[in-house]
Amino acid sequence: MREEDFINTIIIILLLVIAKVAFLLGYYRCKKDIEDENKKIKLLKEKNKIAPQNYWNYRVATRLYKHPIHKEETCREFLIISCYYEHGKPTGYGESVKMSGWEEVEDLKKTNKLIELAFEKDIIDLDNFPKTFNL
Repeated sequence: MREEDFINTIIIILLLVIAKVAFLLGYYRCKKDIEDENKKIKLLKEKNKIAPQNYWNYRVATRLYKHPIHKEETCREFLIISCYYEHGKPTGYGESVKMSGWEEVEDLKKTNKLIELAFEKDIIDLDNFPKTFNL
């Protein structure tokens, strides 16, 4: 075998090795990206499982009311309400929530935690329900 043929053979072998390494690196990087994406999708699905399509939850709300002494004046009050959701959107609400009447202290703790989460959402404007109120 001539020296030139020997060098060409080594170059071809090196090119094949480089191509194989590049393919494997790309494959494993792509595989990792897909795994990361699947983890994100799984987390989103789990997060969305927390609340079913139709449910009750707590929200911070505001409304105008007539001043009890100066009837011509209106005042704004903020309150915690129980809010009904259909397909993730508020469609109804109950009056303000009173923190009393639980038979178990654990139920009171759970309710308090749900009410704390209400402060992370937009404030509902009861005068224009279900629109939100901007401070």
